[in-house]
Amino acid sequence: MDDITYNIDLAIEEMSELIQALSKHKRLLQEDKTLRVDKSQIRENIKEEIADVNIVLIKLKEMYFENNIEMIKFIGNKIRRTKELSEK
Repeated sequence: MDDITYNIDLAIEEMSELIQALSKHKRLLQEDKTLRVDKSQIRENIKEEIADVNIVLIKLKEMYFENNIEMIKFIGNKIRRTKELSEK
């Protein structure tokens, strides 16, 4: 497996784990009695998964953007488009 494929697979895995952790928190908020973990365990797991996702996002940023300036331009354009849509 090449580096690019490995990093994509890792990002998908880590993001999936964050989704799963957030889903558990949502179930907790909905008072799901089938949960086998408490609120503090869920919160700690979410923090860990956010950290993992941030690590893979750094790697993805390095893979897909030439530099930070390019990324900042993309973010600025996205914020501008979102603001324009919300004002309509």
